[in-house]
Amino acid sequence: MSGKGYFVRTKKVTPGSRLNGYPEGIRALIGEREGQIPPSSAYHLSRLPTPEAMQEMAELIVKGLLCRDAVSAAVSDYLGKRKGARKEKPVKVVVEGVTVIIASQDLEKVFGVFDLIDAALKKLEKHGLPMSNLPSLLRS
Repeated sequence: MSGKGYFVRTKKVTPGSRLNGYPEGIRALIGEREGQIPPSSAYHLSRLPTPEAMQEMAELIVKGLLCRDAVSAAVSDYLGKRKGARKEKPVKVVVEGVTVIIASQDLEKVFGVFDLIDAALKKLEKHGLPMSNLPSLLRS
């Protein structure tokens, strides 16, 4: 059973955002593939007051600059509905088998830490020390 403005998922009918409420350019981008706007993010876009605001935020999503989890917060910020300062979640990055978890949102501080790590890694390499010595080099 499916009606206009409703999505059917495993025997459950839930009200959904009507696709004709979106500008044409955004409507074509809604999907689950890379470079598309996930349906959950599209819902949050529908809360924005103007097509221009929707388009601006949609571009950030499609470029990968705004992830699915951040869309709700970004829309709330745009609408001015966020209460108090929000606590950011740590960001986990895995590149070529190396995992880094960054808890600070202060980019200057993060760059400073990466500079310290870079210098410590150069010492490890220079003296032929194992990676397990990295924490002690960072403390000194």
